[in-house]
Amino acid sequence: MAPLLSFLLLLLHLSTATSAATCHPSDRAALLSFRAALTDPSSRVFSTWTGADCCKSWSGVSCDPTTGRVADLSLRSGVEESSSDPSLSSSSRTAPSGELLLSGPLSPSLCSLPRLTSLILADWKRLSGPIPACLPSSLPLLRHLDLVGNALSGPLPSDIGRLSSLTVLKLADNLLTGPIPASLSSLLDLRHLDLTNNLLTGPVPPDLGSLRMLARALLSKNRLSGPLPRSVAKMDRLADLDLSSNALSGGIPSQYGTMLVLSTLNLDRNRLSGPVPPTLLSSRGLGILNLSRNALSGPIPDVFGERSYFMMLDLSYNGLTGRVPTTIPKAAYIGHLDLSHNHLCGPIPAGSPFDHLEASSFAANDCLCGAPLPKPCRQ
Repeated sequence: MAPLLSFLLLLLHLSTATSAATCHPSDRAALLSFRAALTDPSSRVFSTWTGADCCKSWSGVSCDPTTGRVADLSLRSGVEESSSDPSLSSSSRTAPSGELLLSGPLSPSLCSLPRLTSLILADWKRLSGPIPACLPSSLPLLRHLDLVGNALSGPLPSDIGRLSSLTVLKLADNLLTGPIPASLSSLLDLRHLDLTNNLLTGPVPPDLGSLRMLARALLSKNRLSGPLPRSVAKMDRLADLDLSSNALSGGIPSQYGTMLVLSTLNLDRNRLSGPVPPTLLSSRGLGILNLSRNALSGPIPDVFGERSYFMMLDLSYNGLTGRVPTTIPKAAYIGHLDLSHNHLCGPIPAGSPFDHLEASSFAANDCLCGAPLPKPCRQ
């Protein structure tokens, strides 16, 4: 009797494991509906999407082996990528490379994949239409959303903050319009935000600083306006902030220079005014600081010291006045320095880094003199 019972238990275990590994019918239907909305000129992107089991050999589809539910949909044009979760099984995670440009809209059927944790549909150039409005309310487990490099249009879902598990949000290089939703500041687990190169308008959310886990905030090449949010200074894990090529105005908060982890700050090509905060130039952590092509005024703070280490410092195309700071040679390192197209006067200090800079770094000022400029200073 005992051997028979053991045999029956083994059969039950195998049956359970087999059913868990099989694609859920509703997930399969949702994937087929997603595919039906798209045009695949090569007939190769979805060539493996055959058979009843979408968890087996469907390119770009990964399932949770314990539930059999689709957990990852990853189709990136011509770029290989492996899952960050080794527990997810998939025979192939990318579409074939080459001139394979999927086109068409993102079907709302994606919202019928309730166990989805990663959605990557990147660099297809011709995926168009809006981001399905149902995503935030339908995908509570979504951690990674990457729709970079398409032709998506329309606004960001106003309730995007409902994606409470999201850690990566990458929507760069699309045609998205409208404001950044206020609910974005509810994504408290977000680590990486990239909205670069869209047509977004309105202000940077004033409470962006609520995203205390954020390490990278990339919002350049949009049409954002209004002031720089002071709340950003509260983001003690933020290492990279890029707000360049917008229409932001007002002053630069001095608190930005007190952020311990911030290493890259790009604010170039805006309408910022007022002085350069001394805290930015004396910061211990900033290595790349680009404030070029704004309307900054006043002298360059003479606060450089042994803690100053800039791989790049660009203050060009502003309205800065006064002399080149004499403390710059005290900096631990300055690789690239550009002070051109301002209203600076007086002699250029001697020594490093000036001895390896070209004249273009100081061009088009009012009355600078000395090497590397061809104009000597009067004795």
